[in-house]
Amino acid sequence: MKHKITLFFYLPSVIIVLLVACSTISIDEDQLIVPKTWPTTEFGPGLYYRQPFLDLPGGLLTSLGRLPLSTTNVEAFDIRPEAAVYAVNDQLVLVTPDGNANSFLIPGIHQMDRPSFSPDGKKVVVQARETYTEPEDINIYIVDLKTKKFKRISHLDINEESPEWFTNQNKIAYTSFGPHGLVAHIYDVDSGMEIQTIPGGGSIHLTVSPDGSLLFNPVLARLYNVATGKMVVDLKDKILSAIKDNGYNVDTRFQGQAGQGTFPMDADFSPNGNHIVFDGAVEKNGKFGLIIFKMTTSGDNITPITRLIKVNPAFSNNNNYSQLAPNWFRGQVKYKP
Repeated sequence: MKHKITLFFYLPSVIIVLLVACSTISIDEDQLIVPKTWPTTEFGPGLYYRQPFLDLPGGLLTSLGRLPLSTTNVEAFDIRPEAAVYAVNDQLVLVTPDGNANSFLIPGIHQMDRPSFSPDGKKVVVQARETYTEPEDINIYIVDLKTKKFKRISHLDINEESPEWFTNQNKIAYTSFGPHGLVAHIYDVDSGMEIQTIPGGGSIHLTVSPDGSLLFNPVLARLYNVATGKMVVDLKDKILSAIKDNGYNVDTRFQGQAGQGTFPMDADFSPNGNHIVFDGAVEKNGKFGLIIFKMTTSGDNITPITRLIKVNPAFSNNNNYSQLAPNWFRGQVKYKP
């Protein structure tokens, strides 16, 4: 099913509100490239995220410093030059830079979420389930975008969620949610085998460095060595100190994922792997919302790169996951066939 999405179809008052919501704080290291207008042929480099709706779930695909792309109700997404992808229950949706959306059914799996492109862009990995019977069992599936066929790659009797395909390697990171905590898993697609398990390293979202060597758990703010499974550094204290230094307080109204708080919640590496962007729920002068910070992988130079973005916590399971889903996209060179 194809439908055309009209770009920037807003009343002037709404445009003003969105401009304020998307206003940024300038940064000078590892610059985020921000074109003045949306491209029509491909998504360019930059930091992309969802501008959340306040009256219903979902949000608008947005790039730092620009108006939202369209009126599409974008859920958790991934992006490559020719398209962004997100999931709505039994369907995947591909949105091109000119605003065309192509949605298609994936027969046999339901409640798809958090799609992530394969390095060649021909497949995505998603979390989903095959039945609606209880107890709920969410698993990880690879979906071929051409044939619409899928393959299950996780087989535990507990929820396995939040897959992330490595940028330039045929490996997938995901999390299992079991009675003994959250576990990070690394699955090698070529061999069809799990090659690494990191107890305690799981999160509602994981992000992998461009070279595939580091795994970042944004909720715990910990970096792990993918090859060894060992923790490299715990950045939580540095991050919490930087939040206070910038005049913000962590939003403590909700416990966040697994009772671990609401800052950080989601993250992504910079294209060269030297920096990480992350977001979370904060309060400042009695106002609550989400904000995106940027730091080096050693936890230095932690600075905000957006102002406070207002959200409705009712649409994020009590801030159990991020409504912004920041994605730092390099452009054409992010994915190599």
